[in-house]
Amino acid sequence: MRKLITLTLTLALLLSLVPPGPAVADQNTTTVVFTIGSTIYTVNDTPHSMDAAPFINPQTSRTYVPVRFLAEALGASVNWDPQTQTVTLVDGGTTEQMVIGNPTLTVNGQAQTMDTAPMIVPPGRTELPARFVAQTFGYIVGWNPMSQAMTITNGSNVGQSSSYSIKEEGYDPYGQGSIYRIVGAIASGDGAVIFCDNNDNVFRWTVSGGLQKIGVNPYPTPSGFQWAHYPVGGAALGDGSVLFHDDIDNVFRWTTSGGLQKVGLNPYDSPGDHAINVVSSAAAPGDGSVLFGDDYGDVFRWTALNGLQKVGHDPYGLCQVQTATAVGNGSVLFGDEYGRAFLWTSNGSLVKAGVNPWNDPKTNTFYGFDAAVQLQNGEVWLVASDIGAIEPTQFILWKSSDGFSVVGSYSNNDLPPWVNAPVAADSNTIWFADKNNIMSWNQSDGVHYIGSDPYGGSNTWIYSSVAIGSDKVLFGDSNGGIFMVSK
Repeated sequence: MRKLITLTLTLALLLSLVPPGPAVADQNTTTVVFTIGSTIYTVNDTPHSMDAAPFINPQTSRTYVPVRFLAEALGASVNWDPQTQTVTLVDGGTTEQMVIGNPTLTVNGQAQTMDTAPMIVPPGRTELPARFVAQTFGYIVGWNPMSQAMTITNGSNVGQSSSYSIKEEGYDPYGQGSIYRIVGAIASGDGAVIFCDNNDNVFRWTVSGGLQKIGVNPYPTPSGFQWAHYPVGGAALGDGSVLFHDDIDNVFRWTTSGGLQKVGLNPYDSPGDHAINVVSSAAAPGDGSVLFGDDYGDVFRWTALNGLQKVGHDPYGLCQVQTATAVGNGSVLFGDEYGRAFLWTSNGSLVKAGVNPWNDPKTNTFYGFDAAVQLQNGEVWLVASDIGAIEPTQFILWKSSDGFSVVGSYSNNDLPPWVNAPVAADSNTIWFADKNNIMSWNQSDGVHYIGSDPYGGSNTWIYSSVAIGSDKVLFGDSNGGIFMVSK
């Protein structure tokens, strides 16, 4: 498991005598960008200077920005009462007040409790928690790990390229009063998307109906289990139905007519031996079947005629099968935890397909395949990280004609970066998540920042994604939020 490193965004109020920032008349389009270590900031792409540079506190990983420039750039006023040590921010009909050392935020006379308190640091700067301040005013804070830039705006598309839009679709309908992580997303082939959460729930998204409940995993948690099992993935059959696998060894199906129904147990497992051969990946090659891989290197297949049947084993040896991707011609490319790939072909055989070129057996360094996605041109893009998780994530490209090639890497000053939920945005571009940020990558332009999860800050992580058409992707996060990114 990768270490999840949280970056808490905090604003530092510059309340000493400083030159005022530029005033901006149109608040609907105002975007302010601060970059770590730079005294130049931009307002709607126009550069301005300030007498203090934003910085990251190495002890707390908090990011500090002189907020007087920000507030005045966005049209808000700032007042400091040295007698009561009270900060007052006013924007339109909203007034915020905070007192140094007190975690209470007062908004239009109503008290709220923050998880941190404002404080004064030398030489008289006042720190405020950015997300509380921004969300109260209707602002959103975006963080670009590539450029170390903080983007704040009072519009609806904060922290993102002007080429993209981010739209909230709602929360997990089973999560009322609770927070359920969105762990799987599958396009069912009929214009809908099927989601599953970490509490055994399955729900559906459509353009017209939004998010609607479907039901619960039909396999109950086995007696004596110390954790709750839940659906973690699956594959669509192209007729609107979806096959799921849960995080032990069960497979079940959803259809519009029959709902959620049991399919069977991993045929390499035995009844009662739950979690011995955990199903870890699935793909539909387009012939009406679904191929599954488990964490013992086993591969099995489902068809409507024969149900679940054994196929064979990872030809490289006993190893967790972590990815499965349909690659055309009725074939599926599997990737294992040691960065080795093998193909299931339409004749029913499993054959070696190559090894991650970054692997170095001499130093016992292996870059396992963590995620894979097929581009629209038929190539497969894989995310690979070393088993010790201390190196930047590698981008590997696989072609049926040429095998593997290293095409790039990604790092955001975390070792390693947390790359998740890759999805093909078009014929040669991948979108993926790094914690709560959406990034794009292609061979010609490298990595670029798209935007941030609109539901939460640095403590919210994006876990799932699914393409729903040309340049439209739905993402699901750790707090049950579903949102759409469009180009």
